[in-house]
Amino acid sequence: MKKLLIVFVCGLFLYGCGGSNDTENPANSVDTDVPNSQIAVSLGENKWLMSLPKTWEKIPAYPEKGVIFLARNGTQNIVITHEKGYSADIIEKLFQTNAKSLDIIEKLEQTEYSLIFRGKLSATTPMREFYQKILVGPQQEKFLLVSCSQEVANLDELNCPGILDSIALEEAEEE
Repeated sequence: MKKLLIVFVCGLFLYGCGGSNDTENPANSVDTDVPNSQIAVSLGENKWLMSLPKTWEKIPAYPEKGVIFLARNGTQNIVITHEKGYSADIIEKLFQTNAKSLDIIEKLEQTEYSLIFRGKLSATTPMREFYQKILVGPQQEKFLLVSCSQEVANLDELNCPGILDSIALEEAEEE
């Protein structure tokens, strides 16, 4: 759960999260050279494709902390992390971890693989809306956590729901 907290904090302080891509593991990688703003995110042999608007700025990730993709567009940001220990109650655990870090939190929607909530780190910080999605590949104990957020005052420019809805597991090519 500590890594989930890192994801949450990085989402809030994306400008402060930095690092190097030097230690990236090719088995848990992101290919940002895919055309048409398609981002390919891999976990072992599983590969997901995600549409990211071209206006978003990709930021170097720091895989040594499990963060494999970072991007931002104004007050919007997205963080993808590599996680271990998927369980049926992982979404509720994720919400509880977020609740411990926020001064104000309101759950808006929860499904088996996704969570939407609003929260403020403190009384003086802007309210943000968070969209989080769990990607579990076939026969995987590991999973990817995708977290996208934006200040509530700018929701008219929100790309997060569309980005998360665009994520799909790429079908393996038949030989």
